[in-house]
Amino acid sequence: MVIIMKYPQLINTLVYKRLNGSTYRVLDCLTDNEYELGSEIVRFANMLDGKTDPYATDSSLSDEQITETLEWFKENGLTRTSKIQKRSFLTYNIDLFRIKPTATKRILARILNFALIILFVPALIGGIITAINMPNLADVDAIQQFIGLIIGGVIGTVFHEIAHALAALGYNAHVFSFGITIGLLPGAYVQEDDEFIKSALKKAQISFAGIEMNLFLCGISLIFMGIFQSAKSVFWGIGAINLLLGLSNILPLLSYVDGLHTVSYLVGGDFILYASELAFNKNFLKAASHRGIEGFAEIFVCFWVLISRISLPVFSLVTIIDVLTPPRR
Repeated sequence: MVIIMKYPQLINTLVYKRLNGSTYRVLDCLTDNEYELGSEIVRFANMLDGKTDPYATDSSLSDEQITETLEWFKENGLTRTSKIQKRSFLTYNIDLFRIKPTATKRILARILNFALIILFVPALIGGIITAINMPNLADVDAIQQFIGLIIGGVIGTVFHEIAHALAALGYNAHVFSFGITIGLLPGAYVQEDDEFIKSALKKAQISFAGIEMNLFLCGISLIFMGIFQSAKSVFWGIGAINLLLGLSNILPLLSYVDGLHTVSYLVGGDFILYASELAFNKNFLKAASHRGIEGFAEIFVCFWVLISRISLPVFSLVTIIDVLTPPRR
């Protein structure tokens, strides 16, 4: 994989809106900066793929205009020369490929996202039932289980992000690229923007889709454990790590977890900051109980956040022990 590009590449997070025959409004969804660019500049910009010499593109711009345009792009952060982008301390993102939405891709994504919504709960229940009724479950090979944890961690992380991308594409959000994260916090990511989606419920489901995928993978792995008993230790590891990934993302505690994003879309970002304190506020509880479904949803979130914060140390310890030690009948 080539990391340093020989030529500049246009960043992934640009959205175009044609204003007239010769002008586009260009929005950088990462910074929310807007620009008005001529059609020739936009056409030239989309030829900047990191592989092609800008001066050899099929453009009506002169070499002097190309030089000035490239300098302006660079000054405004609209181009880059490396696939590596710093995310945080000693952690970097590497784009693997761009996602170019089409009508066919959006229809397929909508179907797959709907299938995930209706299947992840039955799959999880089926997996749990399989595990409970499986004989000799305690007879698990530690090495094979460890291999399963590694395989399941990679699969779960990648498909977690794929689920976000499917939901976003299905709801007509902007989806730009897929990549991996290396460093202190390894993983994967999808660059997408749901600002133009009006429905809070759809935004919440985009955030929750990754959790749905991890729980689905957990259930399917446990079902396979019963079918392919010679590899039950591997499937047990895959199922356990995906259960851990799913449950740890549900807790609305940290700013980057899907659970917090999901709840924030449903009840508002400011509300979630004070949710645990509001659980003890009698005036709030009384007023919320008279506001119907919305009020009861807020009460539920208050106690959900409160219980999550109290139980986090216990949850972390129990899940780690559960992953490393198979249950004994």
